[in-house]
Amino acid sequence: MSHRKFSAPRHGHLGFLPHKRSRRHRGKVKTWPRDDPSQPVHLTAFLGYKAGMTHTLREVHRPGLKISKREEVEAVTVVETPPLVVVGVVGYVATPRGLRSFKTIFAEHLSDECRRRFYRDWHKSKKKAFTKASKRWRDTHGKKQLQKDFAAMKKYCRVIRVIVHTQMKLLPFRQKKAHIMEIQLNGGTVAEKVAWAQARLEKQVPVHSVFSQSEVIDVIAVTKGRGVKGVTSRWHTKKLPRKTHKGLRKVACIGAWHPARVGCSIARAGQKGYHHRTELNKKIYRIGRGLHMEDGKLVKNNASTSYDVTDKSITPLGGFPHYGEVNNDFVMLKGCIAGTKKRVITLRKSLLVHHSRRALENIELKFIDTTSKFGHGRFQTAQEKRAFMAALGQRFGGPRAAMSFCSFFGNEVFQNHFEPGIYVCVKCGYELFSSRAKYAHSSPWPAFTETIHADSVAKRLENSRSQALKGARLLRAARELGLGAQALKLERAAVPPPPRAAGALRCWLRSHAGVAAPRFTSGPSR
Repeated sequence: MSHRKFSAPRHGHLGFLPHKRSRRHRGKVKTWPRDDPSQPVHLTAFLGYKAGMTHTLREVHRPGLKISKREEVEAVTVVETPPLVVVGVVGYVATPRGLRSFKTIFAEHLSDECRRRFYRDWHKSKKKAFTKASKRWRDTHGKKQLQKDFAAMKKYCRVIRVIVHTQMKLLPFRQKKAHIMEIQLNGGTVAEKVAWAQARLEKQVPVHSVFSQSEVIDVIAVTKGRGVKGVTSRWHTKKLPRKTHKGLRKVACIGAWHPARVGCSIARAGQKGYHHRTELNKKIYRIGRGLHMEDGKLVKNNASTSYDVTDKSITPLGGFPHYGEVNNDFVMLKGCIAGTKKRVITLRKSLLVHHSRRALENIELKFIDTTSKFGHGRFQTAQEKRAFMAALGQRFGGPRAAMSFCSFFGNEVFQNHFEPGIYVCVKCGYELFSSRAKYAHSSPWPAFTETIHADSVAKRLENSRSQALKGARLLRAARELGLGAQALKLERAAVPPPPRAAGALRCWLRSHAGVAAPRFTSGPSR
């Protein structure tokens, strides 16, 4: 008979109670870093969107450890962080009961993606939000009042925060409504903070102006929701023995007879996931710049390193699963973070001053993996994959596979199987097929009904097993319907036959050329 312990430590931390769904989708900053007037004015948080994970290779520089001066592979998370737009300033005064908002000033022009946040149904609304507030920036009386409000902020306020919103138009989302947040300004005097905020109204703030390379920050987000779960999944309690009556994924004792109620510390079934969580001390491994133009050329080498100089983007082959491509600035964090793909993430400066060697270590990446994250990736770039597939086709695929696959799928120009022109051999320039002789059929291999030169290709009629099965099914159907041989011939004659009654011609190269490509003519197609 099996043995079961009757005493065990409790399961689950009571410091995170209640385990209920978060009231907000965006992570809320409940504590801001301590202000230091000796530093320049700066933002203390930023908003981003979780794209996915990959892994990196770097050399560890921490004297005293066995792994020091050795390479280490680590998992990282990519958070896309388009520039934030400053649209307002809020001043807070100190009271015996805490901070109280003193003045709130919005910018003259607010984008539609920002104003959408103030409506439940933007399509049916009159879209009149902030029309009166924007008039203050245009008339004389309103301008004087705004100057008085800014002066009052400098005189009475103790804390200055700016109102920012994200730019959803830069992201691969269906959502058009931006996320809005108040971010506290630290550093400098109150007058300098107000002047900083006033000068940046309606302007963009990039992520590299807030965080720096190898900095340790905090991540605030809402975790992935998992619905209603039982105690075994929710609290990881011990399963009862196999022969337990009425289920074994339960808690055997839920408390004493008296007090006659279930205590708050007892594991019960309920909501799991979608909880508001703050994770401290996440190391920034890279702050990458998005795709941009330099000297008329598109620069997208934000995944290159000093050791791996391959021109590649941070987006893996095929894009991040359930996210897409990362075309804007991004922050690469060590390890995993809370939330699903596309979840808005709040990045906050650390509340503490770090002195440990781990926190002060300078991160220099040697390699960033950009293989496909949908399956077992093998190629770092699309060019590497195309080169490998072309060589593989020439070596193992034979003339037919090389001509068909490489010509029609290896280059985007040849995706259309009916491009006008003459198809020639790439190596010898010999004319093979005309585009007008192509036969439209269900197979992905290109077929032709005739050739330009009879001695250039070998011909084979389509007599595959699939054709024989189709004929057998047709005969069986005729017998079930009671049709004779004459009726069967009439049924076949009712359908227009293909250009060749016995089947389409399958053509392939006789020469050793491995690739065929169309040579387009300036005149009409031949």
